[in-house]
Amino acid sequence: MSGKAGSFGGLRPLPTLAALLATTAAVAPAHAQEAGAGARAEAAAPLQLPGPGEVAAPEDRAGIPSLRLPRTDSASERDRAAEAVAPRAATRVRGVTVAQRARPDFDPVGVRLGGMVLLPEVAARAAYDGNVFGQPNGVNDVFGTVRAAATLRSEWSRHQAVIDGFVARREYATFGTESATTYRLNARSRLDIDGETSATTEVSRERVLLLRNTLTEVLPTRRPVRYDLTAASFGLRRDLGRFRANAIGYVARYDFVDAERPDGSPLSQRFRSYDLYRGSVQLGYASGAGPVLYVQGIVDLRRYNVPAPPIDRDSDGYEVLAGITSDITPLLRGRLAVGYVHADFKDPTVESRGAFGFDVDLDYLVTELTTVRLSARRYLQNIALAASPGGLNTDAALGADHELLRNLIVSGNLLYGRTSVIRTGGQGTRLGAEARARLFINRRLRVDGDVAYFRGSGSGVVDRGGGFNEVRGSAGISFVL
Repeated sequence: MSGKAGSFGGLRPLPTLAALLATTAAVAPAHAQEAGAGARAEAAAPLQLPGPGEVAAPEDRAGIPSLRLPRTDSASERDRAAEAVAPRAATRVRGVTVAQRARPDFDPVGVRLGGMVLLPEVAARAAYDGNVFGQPNGVNDVFGTVRAAATLRSEWSRHQAVIDGFVARREYATFGTESATTYRLNARSRLDIDGETSATTEVSRERVLLLRNTLTEVLPTRRPVRYDLTAASFGLRRDLGRFRANAIGYVARYDFVDAERPDGSPLSQRFRSYDLYRGSVQLGYASGAGPVLYVQGIVDLRRYNVPAPPIDRDSDGYEVLAGITSDITPLLRGRLAVGYVHADFKDPTVESRGAFGFDVDLDYLVTELTTVRLSARRYLQNIALAASPGGLNTDAALGADHELLRNLIVSGNLLYGRTSVIRTGGQGTRLGAEARARLFINRRLRVDGDVAYFRGSGSGVVDRGGGFNEVRGSAGISFVL
C-alpha cells in the first residue's frame, strides 16, 4: 500500500532497453541458460527494496530519465510478493518476452571464481537536456556520464547469494550544480530450506538523486535533492500443493541531505527524512499450469524523524488487492488486480484518505519478436511539502519492444501521471513519450541511443508558473565481461 501518503505504492518500472544490460539487480540480465532453469532464475531475481516514493534518476542511466514509472516501496513490495507466489518465468513455456529472451551469442558470461560468477561493467554516454530545471522557460545543456558496476553471483545448485553495486558520475557542461555522484551497494541471499520452502534476505545502501521534473518536487533548490537509503528485508515462501503463501517484512531509513535555495541560502530537508516499517502477506491458488488467483495485504508504518510544523506527517496505511497473475492466457502474462488503498494520518487536522486501487503489470506477446507492455496503478505518495502528508497518484504506462534483428532491439513508451495533493490542494499532470534502440555488437560491447519528450502542468502548490516541456536525448556505449 499504503498511504504513500507517505509514498506508498507505485508502478513497477516498465522494462526498458537500458534494463537489458544494467538493472538495479545486476550489471547484465541473468538469462536462464536452460529451459528448466527458468524458475530458479526468477526466484533468484533481486528483491527490490523500497524507493522513496518520488521519481529518482535511474542509476543505470546515470541521471537520464526514462519512462520507467516511479520506483516506490509499495511497487517493489508488490512485485516481490507476486513473483514469489507465482514465479512468472517458471510458467512461460509458450514463448518469452523480447526483454527476457536469452541471447547466447551476446549475453555476457562473466568471470568464474569458483562457485561464483563476477559480472563487471563500465559505461559512458553523452546526453542533451532541453530543460535542465524543469521550468516553463527552460534552459538547455549537455552532460556526460560514466558508470562502473559489478555483480558477484553464486552458481550453486541450491541457495543463492548475490552482491552487486555501482558508482555513477554525471557532469554538466554549463550548469555544474546539476553534476552529481550516485552509488548503490546491495547484498541478497536465498536459502532453500526444502523443495517447498525458501527464505530470502536483503540489505542495501544507496545515494539517490531526485529528478527536477518530478511533479512532487515543488521546492526550488540550487542543486537536485539527494537522499541516502538504508534498508533491509526478510521474506519467507511456502508452497502447499496448489496453494502458495509468501510473507515479506522490511525496514528502511530515508535520510534526505540538506539543500540550498537558488540564492545559496540553506534549505533544510530534515523534515522529509523518515523510517518505514512494512509487512506484506500474499496467498495464491494455482490452477494447474494456468493462472494463479491471489489476495494480498500490505501494512506499513511511516515515522518522520523530525517534527515539521504545521502538521504531523506520520501515517499508518494498508492496501488490499485481489487478482490474477502468471499465465493469464497463452500470450498474456503478468498481473492484474484491483482493491483498496487507505492511509490514516496522525495529525487530527488531516482526514484519512482512501481510494479505489489497482495494480496492472502485463506483457502481451504479439509475436515472438514483439512484446507490448502495460502498467497502471493508483497509490499515495510523499511530497516535498511540510504542510502536506502526500498526494494521491494515478500512473499508467504503455510500451512495446521489437526485436528488429537478433542483436538490435527498438522500443517505444508512453507515460501518463497525475498527482492530487492532500490537504493543501493542487494537481499536476505529466505526459511523456520515448523511443530507444540498443545494438548488441558482441558479448562485451553494446551501444544504445534514446530520445524522449515530457510535458508537465499543475495548479496550486504543484504550479511552476505554467506548464513545462522537456526534450532529452542520449547515446552511450558499455563494456561488460
